[in-house]
Amino acid sequence: MRRYLLVVLLLACAGAARAAQPGRTAAAGASEFNAGWRQVAAPVLGYQGKSALQAHQDAVMAAVPHLEAAVSADPANISYRISLGYIYLSAGKYDKAREALAEAAKRDRKNPLLSLFRAQAEAATAFMKPETGVGGEAPATIADAKDISAALRFFDDAARPDLGNSLALVQAASVAFETGKQEVALAKLDAALKRAGMTFYRLPIPENLDPSKSVSVKMWQHAQMWQWLDLLARCTNAARMMVRYGTQKEDAGDLEGAEAVYRQVLALGKQVGNAHPNMFVTVNTGIDIMEDAYGSLVHLYEPYPLQMKDSDWSWGQDADGHAVVRGSVKNLSTDSLKGVTAVVRWDKTDRTFLTSARAPVADQPIPPGKTSQFEVTTTWDPTMHHATVTFESAAGQTMPYLPREFSPEEQSRAEKGRPQVEAWKGETGVLYIGRGELVGPLQGFVKSIDENPPASIEGALDREAESVARVMRGVGLSPTHTLPPEGIAGAGKAGRTPFPPPRKPGTASGSKSGSHR
Repeated sequence: MRRYLLVVLLLACAGAARAAQPGRTAAAGASEFNAGWRQVAAPVLGYQGKSALQAHQDAVMAAVPHLEAAVSADPANISYRISLGYIYLSAGKYDKAREALAEAAKRDRKNPLLSLFRAQAEAATAFMKPETGVGGEAPATIADAKDISAALRFFDDAARPDLGNSLALVQAASVAFETGKQEVALAKLDAALKRAGMTFYRLPIPENLDPSKSVSVKMWQHAQMWQWLDLLARCTNAARMMVRYGTQKEDAGDLEGAEAVYRQVLALGKQVGNAHPNMFVTVNTGIDIMEDAYGSLVHLYEPYPLQMKDSDWSWGQDADGHAVVRGSVKNLSTDSLKGVTAVVRWDKTDRTFLTSARAPVADQPIPPGKTSQFEVTTTWDPTMHHATVTFESAAGQTMPYLPREFSPEEQSRAEKGRPQVEAWKGETGVLYIGRGELVGPLQGFVKSIDENPPASIEGALDREAESVARVMRGVGLSPTHTLPPEGIAGAGKAGRTPFPPPRKPGTASGSKSGSHR
């Protein structure tokens, strides 16, 4: 929900537009070119009962013949060819996309947007190929099955002309992660984070898609936004895969290595949040990535919010003939824990499920470092043999607990990291507030397009950057807005899942022996 709230709101507000009749253009292929992009942007006028995705796919397919006609009318026009390649790519016609983009490359080999699309087309083709290895035998790994060398080459081509832009390298890292080439992905991401920032290239979409300035701007935004959202999705995927990599290090005991990885995720989130042009969707995505990074960093020093040793609980039958579990649980975190609930599962002798019950712990909330009692009861059943205790948060998520005492090393690490953990939690709170504060400026920005249409797309992008700047500063980002130049490609230097699920949650369990487990 958090990742797409702003996107849905933007598309919904844009859906209020009403089109006037398009004007005429005389240049060879221009009328077909404009008609193709008008088809792509048509859903902004209403989804006609379709989902946003289905409306977009239908619009893309409807644009294909127009852009094919534009290229036939003016084969030398690079904007027409790149647009056709992009539309083929969006329509899932990957072989045609590769052909169209290869033809475009004969005329402009150094265009970073063109190279980016060629890389995406090659990656999509690799994903579609059957997973077969040498001699037709099944490959040992996904990495063996998917040859993305051509895609990586074109991603490098896209990264080369603009040495301050990390976009193509992050996209390459995402593709490499998806195909199991972790070392390649890590190298690409390392290189990306050494760059000054991230810039999103603009598609060669005509600005005069409708005589109405406000409608034309909304149509442009709609057509362009789908491509930018696809790029942002890959940025998010790269971040998610990095968190997974950090978790692997954490589980292997390499806590310093895990922290370094999570700090890289944080740096990536800031790059995305600061991306040019400054937009609501980039800031929202950056906040998501940064939240995940801070959550993972906190987990390194507070892996267990609770502690309950085996000696801290017991179960049996009480005097009134009920099955009862009594115990105590300690809050190991630096936060007061609200809504903690003890959940007990009883099994039969063969460990098949019998029944379960739950009850909130006595102290609500449990203060940091304090212990709370709990008691869970249910109807006694003679076949009860084994009980298991877990804990849930107010949101219904499992809360892992430490089933033993802290080792001296663990205690020292927790104490040493406490100031940093408090800072990370504070930053997480700021990000949470910042996301909520994006909605108001976004609504104001969309309203301003209707009431005071900008004279150009550059004006619309400038206005959006101004609208989002206050929130950017509030969450620690840097609103240094730079527009990609008009035309095919931008250039120039540029500056959740919820928190990761608990790893290795502790559970308490035992078999009946007298009145105890």
